[in-house]
Amino acid sequence: MNKEIEIAVIVKNPKEAEKNILSIAKHLRTTEQTDKYFVPKNNDFFKEKLTKEFLRIRYDNDKSHLNYSYCHYDNEGRFLQTDEYESIIENPKDVEELLKRIGMVHKVTVK
Repeated sequence: MNKEIEIAVIVKNPKEAEKNILSIAKHLRTTEQTDKYFVPKNNDFFKEKLTKEFLRIRYDNDKSHLNYSYCHYDNEGRFLQTDEYESIIENPKDVEELLKRIGMVHKVTVK
């Protein structure tokens, strides 16, 4: 399991921030990703205001992944961290079919 922690900040000068980042970092590649999200037939993960969990297939340029994430929030609903389980898949279309056959429903695609 990977633990993902995000930090939210307010950037006062985005152009200056970009300049500083580019002075210490190098652009490696641009990628196109398509995410297909699935939910159990009787448990729509997205019905709540704060999504706590999601299951997706990510189509990437060179690799596809199956990912399940569970999100943690504090008592005020602020995001804290994500428990993330991910595996590379060779045949994402087959995994899509497998998910459908075990009762998962394709909910949304994000490009």
